[in-house]
Amino acid sequence: MTCFIRGEIKKMQNSWLMKELVMGILLLFVTASMVSALYTNPSSFIKPMNQPPNTPSNPSPPNQATDVFINIDLFWTGGDPDGDPVTYDIYLGTTSSPIKVKSNQTTLKYNSGTLMYNTKYYWKIVAWDNHGFSTEGPIWVFTTMEAANFPPNKPSKPFGIINVKINIEYTYISGTVDPNEDHVYYLWDWGDGNNSGWLGPYNSGALCEGKYTWSVKDNYTVKVKAKDIYGKESDWSDTLPITIPYSYNKSVLRFLELLFQQFSNTFPLLRQLSKK
Repeated sequence: MTCFIRGEIKKMQNSWLMKELVMGILLLFVTASMVSALYTNPSSFIKPMNQPPNTPSNPSPPNQATDVFINIDLFWTGGDPDGDPVTYDIYLGTTSSPIKVKSNQTTLKYNSGTLMYNTKYYWKIVAWDNHGFSTEGPIWVFTTMEAANFPPNKPSKPFGIINVKINIEYTYISGTVDPNEDHVYYLWDWGDGNNSGWLGPYNSGALCEGKYTWSVKDNYTVKVKAKDIYGKESDWSDTLPITIPYSYNKSVLRFLELLFQQFSNTFPLLRQLSKK
């Protein structure tokens, strides 16, 4: 019985030794394979550290561009060396430290909306990957185009009294609109060789008053024109006729009347006039 038990124990020991031997051989084989693979292709076992996104580059409009349209899209080049997804923060403004206008943009394009004319703009892009790594691009600059300037519209025909007297000041009114909404000046021509000089500036669409006193009895025409703050002048307005009627002394008229009556038969012409 004792011999039997000892035999069984020996068998079990031999079996355990066999298993350990087999496991050792397998472990040695796997280890050798891994060492070989690591030697020939270490990147398959060692994961590289995460790299930040590429530096934003190739701006459009180009850096220092001028005469840029006021309605444009901003473009740039981005990406990530690890192939990670990237989002972009866009900074845009009129100072050298532009403000953030958009976060988490996924495309390489930003619509700036309508910008101001003849204005220098600063912008930059900050790229972010999905691991929280970021790369800030340089500040780029561009200047927008100047606005196309148009002269004010033809002013309205002057409004005011047309039968006037000498040595009394009269007021006339006119106005116009500037297509660019610029401030405007007005020049009144009083028809006797004198003018008002440029009056203003006035807001586009506001009425302008011109004041004048005539000193000589005659017939005149009043007109007005406008110019914007950049010197663009409108056409002259339609003219307003002004009449200053002649008046006669009453004593002189009475004398003529008596003369006509006295000599009406002598001068047929005077007789005809006296009957009228």
